[in-house]
Amino acid sequence: MKTRAFESPGDILAAPSETSAAVIEANIVDYWRTCCAHMPGAQFHEDDEMTWFVTGVTSAPWYNQVMVTQLAAEEVDKRIDEALNLFAGRELPMLWSVTGSTRPPDLARLLQARGLIQAGTLTGMAVDLEALMDDLPAPQGFAVERVRDAAAFQRWRRAYVDGFEMPEGAARALIDCYATIGFDDDPPFRHYIGVLGGKTVASATLFLGAGVAGVWHVGTIPAARRQGIGAAMTLATLKDARALGYAVGTLYASEMGTAVYRRMGFQEYGKAVQYARPVAS
Repeated sequence: MKTRAFESPGDILAAPSETSAAVIEANIVDYWRTCCAHMPGAQFHEDDEMTWFVTGVTSAPWYNQVMVTQLAAEEVDKRIDEALNLFAGRELPMLWSVTGSTRPPDLARLLQARGLIQAGTLTGMAVDLEALMDDLPAPQGFAVERVRDAAAFQRWRRAYVDGFEMPEGAARALIDCYATIGFDDDPPFRHYIGVLGGKTVASATLFLGAGVAGVWHVGTIPAARRQGIGAAMTLATLKDARALGYAVGTLYASEMGTAVYRRMGFQEYGKAVQYARPVAS
């Protein structure tokens, strides 16, 4: 599957009827293509059979991934081993995604035979932005603000790290990437913070790529959860995208988030099962 980088609003997907699992996947690919262009030393590779990237970052497996696999039968073993050796040779944690369109169909078995383990399952979802449920309740006094400068971005960074309860080091490479790209009105990234009682309690990011509005990094700090804040953050980013002329919003949801997004009008378009290469301690 070939994808293309975001170029201009003219690339916007014309109608929700064009939505597919491939479109959702293309936003993911475009996201990492864009990030790799702003990460020192990162390598992004794309051909007709595989799409993968290596950043060299060792703090988390999502920084090194095989995202798309469309291998011819006679090349399967060779290409799998070449890809795994690329990561193993640099002792990098990594992820390999298996979706409904992956070829060969038994790729998961082949990866497991080489020692990879299942690391998680995400559900690809999309929504017609004109049909978006935009009257969801949020806590009284809650507000969503767009990040427009470095000071606001530091508030986003703290909410992102705390909301996903991750070590600061695991987020640093992405944080540095976003800071390098900046916060003006040009696509593809827009970041948002959620504020309640004067405190920053949530994060979200909008990535405008592959013709759709991809929602990323929706997180709420533990003390502010179960109040509808995550849904409110998602809604705010997508309303912004709709105002820019986008017709479709996409995301990959965890098992916990799927029901919430379904209530907002999202529909499911397949799953991505991620496999990880265990790293020796």
